[in-house]
Amino acid sequence: MAPSGDQAVAAQEAGSQAADAAQQSALHANIQAKGQNAYYYAHQKRNTGEEPAPMPVHIVLESKPIEAAEPIEPVTSGYLFSDEGSTVKVYLPCEGVGAKCSSGEARVSSSFEPKSLCLDIRGMREGGRVIRLSIKEMAGAVEPDECSHKVLANKVVLTLKKASSGPWSKLTAK
Repeated sequence: MAPSGDQAVAAQEAGSQAADAAQQSALHANIQAKGQNAYYYAHQKRNTGEEPAPMPVHIVLESKPIEAAEPIEPVTSGYLFSDEGSTVKVYLPCEGVGAKCSSGEARVSSSFEPKSLCLDIRGMREGGRVIRLSIKEMAGAVEPDECSHKVLANKVVLTLKKASSGPWSKLTAK
């Protein structure tokens, strides 16, 4: 016997309610099975009766303009070095550096660590570029307090005092 029209509609509604119940029942089944450890329980909103915490407010304590970094022209070749027993000398050719340093147009600065060095020459290039010789790992250790630089007419000479005796066949460790 075929179901009547009302029975078919009722059966169809019952089927869609069963599908909705099946989807909800998976969520509720998970919560019932795992209790407070259920994923859906842990992430559901709860009414605690308290007001939510206010959003944080960004407070600027101090504001300073950021200085633009100087453009760097790294020296990767063109320098020479000489092992002279207890010292090592590094020669960096730089046309006219002596005259520009004497007139105050250029400035040379250097810093030394036991296994590294950095030499900066400012004012020699257009656009404010800094000529930089930076050696991160030298072949041997030096005494930083006894190292220096000297500006000559067309070059800068670095004098590095070795920490221990022994020949250096090259300036860098690599």
